[in-house]
Amino acid sequence: WDAGTPADRVTISDWDTYAKQYDVMYAVANNQTASTNAGVVDMSFRHTMAVVGFTVVSDIEEAVTLNKITINGLGYSGDLVIDNSHTEVTAVWSTLASADKVVPGTGGETADYAFAVPTSAAQCARHLLVPQQAARTVTLSYTMKDAVTALDYTLHLPRTVWKAGYKYVYAIRFSPTEITATPTVTARDGSEVDIEFDDI
Repeated sequence: WDAGTPADRVTISDWDTYAKQYDVMYAVANNQTASTNAGVVDMSFRHTMAVVGFTVVSDIEEAVTLNKITINGLGYSGDLVIDNSHTEVTAVWSTLASADKVVPGTGGETADYAFAVPTSAAQCARHLLVPQQAARTVTLSYTMKDAVTALDYTLHLPRTVWKAGYKYVYAIRFSPTEITATPTVTARDGSEVDIEFDDI
């Protein structure tokens, strides 16, 4: 407890969120006593992390094998400070280190997936818990049918902030002329939300 009064502040130091995929949640209910509401305290929990995921689809059957997805410059390690010393509780990341990080495959692998992209959308990698931050670019490593050499393509995702408590799923489509990524956003409880993206 990083405070004179335990309820004022909690700090999780040097948290490598890529290696330790924990969904830490927090809630406060200040000025409560044992006699308040017969001792029952309602708590409204909030998430400290956003979720980022990917699905893939190809317009042509057996045309593409996805090798890996890398999020470039992902903020993944730092200090999380939950501060309840002011009128509004906050959860803020500081000293957030960043690096290029491979999104683990659905089987948990962090190396090549060798995922044959189907003609109907399918999840190709695990959902990744990430600290709140601006959306990053994503590099796809993929191999075309009968090709020997893998190709890399960097997707510039629409501008937004990956906000804590929300889930961002990017539907990646391979077509004969382009690769696109269409985002959808939901709250972590599954309800739809209206978040605008900037096309860049």
